[in-house]
Amino acid sequence: MPITDQDRHFIANGKKFKNYWRAYDELLGTQHNASPYLENDFFSNLKGLHIDPKIDYAKVTLEKIHEQFKDVKVNLLYSSGVDSHTILMKANQNKIKFNKVITIGRSLDDRHPNEKTWKPDGIEKYMKTQNYMYQQNTIDIMSHFRKDEWWYDGPSLTFCMDDHLTANPFWSNQELYITGHEKPYMLHHNGRWYVYIGHHAGFDSWHLENVIWFWGYNKLVPELLISQSRSARDYFTSKHEINETKFFGYKGGEYPGEAMSRYVNAFNDATGKIKVQGSTHNENQSIVNPAFKPSNFFMIEQLERSGNIDIWYKFLNDLKFLYHRHPQIDWDYPPFQPRSRMPWLLDIDSLEYIPGEQLGDMLKTK
Repeated sequence: MPITDQDRHFIANGKKFKNYWRAYDELLGTQHNASPYLENDFFSNLKGLHIDPKIDYAKVTLEKIHEQFKDVKVNLLYSSGVDSHTILMKANQNKIKFNKVITIGRSLDDRHPNEKTWKPDGIEKYMKTQNYMYQQNTIDIMSHFRKDEWWYDGPSLTFCMDDHLTANPFWSNQELYITGHEKPYMLHHNGRWYVYIGHHAGFDSWHLENVIWFWGYNKLVPELLISQSRSARDYFTSKHEINETKFFGYKGGEYPGEAMSRYVNAFNDATGKIKVQGSTHNENQSIVNPAFKPSNFFMIEQLERSGNIDIWYKFLNDLKFLYHRHPQIDWDYPPFQPRSRMPWLLDIDSLEYIPGEQLGDMLKTK
């Protein structure tokens, strides 16, 4: 029996699939796409939910997790970004202890300067009451990509092991993992504000029953998502008069007239997030860099130096295979990933639910 009942899956030919690629295998030979499903039955019934701006719903969520799963080992996946760091700080403030706080490294050499993005200097001072674990990347872990059809274990197409959770030696199906997913993505249209999420935002753990997305895209405390979304909307509207139809996201674009670093930090402040002192993780993360940009090649260089470059070449060939196997997928490049499809949108004031497939028709309305 799974620890939780995370109702996240993909629908293809009327069938439910946890794994994205299994869903598209069902659709081989067609031009149809799989439809993401994220607790749709739950989020379509939120009308009447009361949001009290005086309540700290992050604290409520932490308390509910540790109450509901008191007989389970609860771990925090910690990247030093504001989402996971705020969870950690809220836990520390309320004397809530995780089984482990886990940082997943990327470099094969823990002294590489890139590792400071995930494990900045001085991070230990935040961990005094926690059991902190740094999982350094290794050849054994990266040999995950040497397996045939590794994408059925985890659908993400990144070359980073924090997106392939079950390949890490700490992983246990009998434990619970909390991840910082996800900041509110917003749409303004005809004077109304909607929150949504694309499936790619949680591609690393959409299929995993024992991973809870903390910041509101779950059934535990939906008030957290709505309160975060309203805070984000209030930040956007405080800066500019907004009349046009526009998508607002944290990653991949800055708000007009603001430098990226100021935008990122102001957005995080407005939504009550706490930053690691001196860290540039959030500014770096908010920019979607090309997957094959030379500055991202340090891991490939390390594989080549260690005599394991075959891992990289097999990974590239596997991406090519998936690209040609499923031609109906709308691909982003860069980065090389399936373009996100959304399960639903929620009006953050009325809590009206709109199925994702109706977005195109909705945007045609004046």
